[in-house]
Amino acid sequence: MSSITQLEYAIAVDTHRHFARAAKACFVTQPTLSAQLSKLEDELGVILFDRSAQPIVPTSRGQAILAQARQVIAEFKKIQAIAAGASTDVSGDFVIGVIPTVAAYLVPLFMETLSTGYPKLKIEVKELTTAEIIQALEREMIDVGILAIPVDGVSYTTEVLYTEPFYLYVHKDHKLAKRKKIAPGDIDGDGLWLLEEGHCLRGQILQACKLKGRKPALSNVRFESGSVETLKRLVSQGLGYTLVPHLATGLESDFDEDVKILEFENPVPARDVGLMYRRTQLKTPALKVLSEVVKKNLPRSLIEAGKRARVIAVKES
Repeated sequence: MSSITQLEYAIAVDTHRHFARAAKACFVTQPTLSAQLSKLEDELGVILFDRSAQPIVPTSRGQAILAQARQVIAEFKKIQAIAAGASTDVSGDFVIGVIPTVAAYLVPLFMETLSTGYPKLKIEVKELTTAEIIQALEREMIDVGILAIPVDGVSYTTEVLYTEPFYLYVHKDHKLAKRKKIAPGDIDGDGLWLLEEGHCLRGQILQACKLKGRKPALSNVRFESGSVETLKRLVSQGLGYTLVPHLATGLESDFDEDVKILEFENPVPARDVGLMYRRTQLKTPALKVLSEVVKKNLPRSLIEAGKRARVIAVKES
């Protein structure tokens, strides 16, 4: 009869797609993990993984079995939590995935409060793209994601933390800098700097401005960054313009005199930033305090600005 341990080993292999890494994550030797996995496959009469592929991938029948195994393990962990009386205890490992365009600005606002307020919580934060967060939730590599929501086609449980408007970030000598406010139709895409593909903010900007094509700020340079700060530095040198979320506009002490930050006309394009987690999540107390701590540490300017915004959904392909 298959054991919980065997199912955990199989899930670890599915998560890491590598026997050695899976064994390390399970704190056993690779021969031990391999032997137990082979025993599980013999008992089920099914080959779970295609070992000839690199990285290792589940077989078609293995995928269905592994999905069910994750549900079994989740229910078993609920039994353990109830038995331990830990249903209201804010402690243990807590892994948070955060998209880069949020992490750089939001995490410093709340992390110290979360850490000092809940010393029994062992917090790990990973910067991941939207697609990586969804995959990590599916493989139970993280407990919660902080990202732009909603994401089309994704059915995980979500909770909005705040609504964040976008602004035009433009050099003072650019023709658009003469405007008092910007309408999406004012932006034709010429000279617009974007994040590289894989960042949801890129798609939201293209949707907000209804852009299908664009010309680079430098005709012989194609540059797409993974960092909003890099794009801001390019603009400060007089090269084109970009769109930035509210928290990326910077503090007054950091304001660049060569740059203008322009608001959009109503309705202001914006994104909802929130939590995303599995419905079977066991760490409800930790999720609750994370939500509370983040909201308590948000700047009032962000909360007020978000009240008149129009949220753009994230299209996840």
